[in-house]
Amino acid sequence: MSESENTQMVIGTVVHYIFQRCLLDKSCKLLTHVETIAKKVMKTKKVISSLYEVNLSTKEAFSLLGPYLKEIETFLNKHFNHRSIQTDTETIAICEVNDIEENIWCHHLGVKGRIDATVSVSSDATKKTFEIMPLELKTGRASYSFEHLGQLALYQMMMNLVGHEVNAGLLLYLKEGKCSRVTANRNMKRDLIILRNEVARSLSKWMVKDNITQKGSLAMKPTLPDPINNERACTKCPYNTVCITLLKSEREGTVTNYGLSILAEEACGHLRTKDVDYFIQWSGLIYLETHDETVQSRNVQNMWNSSPKERAETGRCIYGLILVSPVRIVDDLYFHTFKLEAASSTLPKALDTFQVGEYIICSTSKRIAVASGYIISHASNEIVVSFERDLSTNYGAETFILDQNTLYKSTFNLSNLALLLFNDDRCSQYRRIIIDREKPTFSDGFLSKSMIPKAKEILKKLNRHQKNAALKAAATKSYCLLKGLPGTGKTQTIVGLIRLLSLLGQSILLTSSTHSAVDNVLKRLLPFQDLKFIRLGSIDRIDPAVASSAEAIVTEHCDSPEKLSEVYEQYKIVGVTCQGTGHPLINKRLFDFCIVDEATQVFQPSLIRPLLRSKRFLLVGDPEQLPPVIKSVEARSLGACESMFHRLDQEGSFYILPTQYRMNRVLTKLANEFAYNGKLICGNDIVENNTINLPNLENIRRIYEVERWLLKMISNQIDLSVVLVDTGNTYQMNLNYRKLNEISTSITDDQSKNAMNCTNVSEIAIVVYVSWAFLQAGVEPESIGIIAPFRAQVELIRKLMKKLFEKQKYTRHSSSSNHNVIYTKENVEQLNHTCNIEVNTIDQFQGKDKKIILFSCTKSSNLSDDIWINKGKERSSHGYEILSDKSRLTVAITRAKEKLIIIGDRLTLDSYAPFKKLFNVASKISNISLREKKDGFEWNALLEFLISLSD
Repeated sequence: MSESENTQMVIGTVVHYIFQRCLLDKSCKLLTHVETIAKKVMKTKKVISSLYEVNLSTKEAFSLLGPYLKEIETFLNKHFNHRSIQTDTETIAICEVNDIEENIWCHHLGVKGRIDATVSVSSDATKKTFEIMPLELKTGRASYSFEHLGQLALYQMMMNLVGHEVNAGLLLYLKEGKCSRVTANRNMKRDLIILRNEVARSLSKWMVKDNITQKGSLAMKPTLPDPINNERACTKCPYNTVCITLLKSEREGTVTNYGLSILAEEACGHLRTKDVDYFIQWSGLIYLETHDETVQSRNVQNMWNSSPKERAETGRCIYGLILVSPVRIVDDLYFHTFKLEAASSTLPKALDTFQVGEYIICSTSKRIAVASGYIISHASNEIVVSFERDLSTNYGAETFILDQNTLYKSTFNLSNLALLLFNDDRCSQYRRIIIDREKPTFSDGFLSKSMIPKAKEILKKLNRHQKNAALKAAATKSYCLLKGLPGTGKTQTIVGLIRLLSLLGQSILLTSSTHSAVDNVLKRLLPFQDLKFIRLGSIDRIDPAVASSAEAIVTEHCDSPEKLSEVYEQYKIVGVTCQGTGHPLINKRLFDFCIVDEATQVFQPSLIRPLLRSKRFLLVGDPEQLPPVIKSVEARSLGACESMFHRLDQEGSFYILPTQYRMNRVLTKLANEFAYNGKLICGNDIVENNTINLPNLENIRRIYEVERWLLKMISNQIDLSVVLVDTGNTYQMNLNYRKLNEISTSITDDQSKNAMNCTNVSEIAIVVYVSWAFLQAGVEPESIGIIAPFRAQVELIRKLMKKLFEKQKYTRHSSSSNHNVIYTKENVEQLNHTCNIEVNTIDQFQGKDKKIILFSCTKSSNLSDDIWINKGKERSSHGYEILSDKSRLTVAITRAKEKLIIIGDRLTLDSYAPFKKLFNVASKISNISLREKKDGFEWNALLEFLISLSD
């Protein structure tokens, strides 16, 4: 799209904002009133940002808005404020503005819409009767095109189906001051429904499986409706390159008999067959992943197919809410505070899964999806949500429902792929890097003599490998990979590189797939006052430690695009997630260098946009650990898990950091033999010989003298740094204690629908008991981490651990004469305020470490009906299962610094290839088999203790 077209779009959007504000202000009658409102709109953050992106100053914008402001005044006096006049054919007198940007999701038609204004229009000269109409504003010429008329016809049909009585709509061409009443006839409605169905069919099947007959064939191919035969329209279309690329792929390289064929060479002549194939391949993978989200019912279908109560039981919905306190307006956003109408456990359960900054859909008990917005905060029984409209006006007395809307970023990723098709030098370079896997080249002597002493000072605290990695990355002419193995100080190396690049006066884009990964690096930059950075993104998702550098804070007083530009120019270091790289600041700037942390976890197309906004880049990650999260089994099988890091990982492109400062020698040996082929080395003797400190060890030995299994498990002997605990089969035991599983009914993980597959109370009993023993031994709670593969297990452990520390008194039952009170009111209350044991999934523990890790493997199979559980038989024919993922197991066993305890049913786990390998390489490591009455172990005592917590 050309710069002038972008400018026209932005001005059109601003005109809409001003017009809508004027409609709502009943005192707005004169041009001076309109201009006052326009000035206020021009100072809103979203308008300032839009003007900045298209290089418009405030003065230039007002100049372009001038004609529209005059026409708004004319419209108000002609059709509003009870001063309507007779037109040639009819009287259009607007009596009332009922809504602005009314949101309609009409499942009867399968169409969504947002109406510029919903108005009451007088239907006769007496103005005693009126009818409801949608008003659609257009800022271009008065074309009365089928698209414009059809849009109003759809609004009429939709409004009728959600409860309004609508027979016509108003089409306003503001620039020419023309306002017309539009009535949709039967033929127009019929044609629109037919067209809608054709579009829906094409969208649902726009990629299909190809019959792969030869090596190199694409697994998915587009299937498209016939393109329009309109050369003029296609020439102006900003998507003609994408359109022709898809069409050529569908029709095997030829575009004939259409106006589009004339443009084919100009639009796609620069693209090679392999470029087109890459685009089609990843478009197909995105299609599969999007489809999988739909199949798993994570989209909006459940809002019609399930009751609010049923949705609430999954943790993805809160219902029975009422609006309290006045709605606050902050920079054109309306902040609504909701609370439960009656006492219920719905809100507390859901608040475990609703996150600040999350996108939600708001419905009433009478109508679905009246608005969408973002969670601002939640505490106790209240939740604050921001919307673009005030719901109290029309829905203040209703009860509300909030639904999570898990959006797969398919549009973002598809647009990234489209960017790679552009015909310019940078896109051509990146097509060679990404598609051809062109090897990087490096500069010699890129540091001047005067810079060398300063560079040495910056890098002096890095070890030899870290220094070499930073220097190699800074010397690349295109790209470089950094393999940061566990505990090797990759973040410290990134900080050193950023300081080095800043010394050279270069601008840096820092990105990753998660907010925490971005903030983790930025926090390390805080001590260096010469490194000013700006953090883009919602302040609610940003770590408080770097919140002072958040865009919302540093641009707080920017009331014009000029001032915003001045602030942005102060920062050469910009931090943002990959999903946030569509920001105007990034669209307008070409960075000297892009650093991608945790690059092995980023979905490949998500990286294209930030890379295209940079001259050179560094990908940082561990190829043995987590790949991108892909939910579609079919997409995974076709290569969707291949990150950009994995794609570009080749001889000569990477540097390895082997020296680690996390794990002692026993843990390092396990990691080397399981995943790293001996590459990891301990950084020094202290790291090599580290073992857990148990200040109260003698007291623990006295308390637990009968329970020898436990003493061995928590031992601080370095040879016992890794302990494999075989629980035996616990499936039936978990059935017997199903009451504990019922605690997990609010868990959001899809697999939690079958709690028996994703929770294991027997293992939880061990985890809680052992954790308590460590605390009794004097271990700081912050030093302990608990990991489980399933979210359901994590949530259940969290709940029971919380109950443990809330419990005022517990006396351990023992059948022996050594009856010891180890849970007293005093010591529980003492720990109540200090307990901070982190419990999380493997994915959430990526990048973190703890002195002690307890890993609950969770799965224990039903021996009576599982034919695949035969010892030695691997689960190769049962599709993807999380326990079959070697990379996740690698993450789990490399989080501990001094002690790793793996708890699970050995027989079940042996049927998963990664665990089978782990048990083989760890055969000489300490093994504990939990058997009734052996070494003082009793299942009944542990499980009864757990039940006492859940009462």
